[in-house]
Amino acid sequence: MTPRYERPYKRDIAPREREVLCLVARGLRNKEIARALGITERTVENHIENACIWLGARSRLDAAVRAGIVRIA
Repeated sequence: MTPRYERPYKRDIAPREREVLCLVARGLRNKEIARALGITERTVENHIENACIWLGARSRLDAAVRAGIVRIA
């Protein structure tokens, strides 16, 4: 079994995952993101979890950084 944060193969995150991470980077909570996108809070959680797995991130902010949405100086 592949460890949780090890990417089994390379792929870019889905456009919707990127959209969710952009809102994460703006400081929105899952409930606010769900409302803004017209999806459920659980769907937001799924998008964040999938992005974290594919990017090898350990947190939502780490995922936004690894996706190139946020830069840390």
